[in-house]
Amino acid sequence: MKPYYSIHALALIFSLFMIACDSDYGMPEPYTPYMEDAPDYKSKVYINNQTLPINRYDFQATYREKENRLEITGDSIFRFPVKITAPAEDRLVITCAVDEGFPNEYNERHDTRYISLPANYYVFEKSEVVVEKGAVESKDSISVRLNIDNTIKEVVDDVSLSIQIASVNNTKEHISSNLSRVSIFGTIAPVLDNVNSSVSAIEGEQFNENIAFESSSYAHLLHFLNDGITSNFYRSWMTQSPDDYLSLGLPEEETIRGIIIYSMAGGYQIASLEVKADKGSKYINQGVAQFRQFGFFDEPILYIQFKTPVKTKSIRLDNFKNFGNEAQTHIQEIYLVR
Repeated sequence: MKPYYSIHALALIFSLFMIACDSDYGMPEPYTPYMEDAPDYKSKVYINNQTLPINRYDFQATYREKENRLEITGDSIFRFPVKITAPAEDRLVITCAVDEGFPNEYNERHDTRYISLPANYYVFEKSEVVVEKGAVESKDSISVRLNIDNTIKEVVDDVSLSIQIASVNNTKEHISSNLSRVSIFGTIAPVLDNVNSSVSAIEGEQFNENIAFESSSYAHLLHFLNDGITSNFYRSWMTQSPDDYLSLGLPEEETIRGIIIYSMAGGYQIASLEVKADKGSKYINQGVAQFRQFGFFDEPILYIQFKTPVKTKSIRLDNFKNFGNEAQTHIQEIYLVR
């Protein structure tokens, strides 16, 4: 029994020690992640929006050029109070500001390619709050609102914005080292109106040699796409799922005028698909190509002309649909036009 009492005695001493430490440091609210700087036993000013993932917001901006319509999904207003781990001994004026260096630091750590959200696309509605003496939270909230318009289509890369505690009573003291910022990540997904699929020819040189085909569907059939055979059901590549895609990679960047696709007549003919062009960091949606339905004995040759030729190293086709609004389609042969 002696070891039993000894263990409990040690546990009691440890608990009293922790209570003493907590009274010096101050306890964050429940569910606040561990603060890296907690062991210095000083009260810390911090941010906790109590939403997982902690202190992170996400949004997507989609501009549909054909309809001239902007869609923002996810978060568009970012509001959060500033807190302190123990009752404030004095009145605290806390200022928040944008950390311009955040995207570069984040990209290095996570191998991503975010750029800073340009300043014209957000508004600081409130950048300063007060924690009154004896309080553990600001009465008001820091507030930042997105101010995105149609010009977002010109932003190629995805964006990020970091709002951090810049000062407490004009000093850097007592700011938590790992809970002092809110990180906002935005996906920019313009849908351009740059495809014309009603033409019956495309001027230029058509080619399909030296194209590296890649797909999530039937990869072993990709070599049929440039075997020179345009009318053999058993020598075609196919899609089966809405997630299936086909990418056409080039050895080097070229200016592409359009795409020619030999599809299948009947139930496997392509009715529509999305066309995307690689712009260095991601694929930009050039628009939706829609085709007329050919007769069963016709040879469906589908032409996709870029209204403005695109300079790219890779074309990606996805969201394939047949005339039954299903994903089962066939391609006999495919060419690019330069």
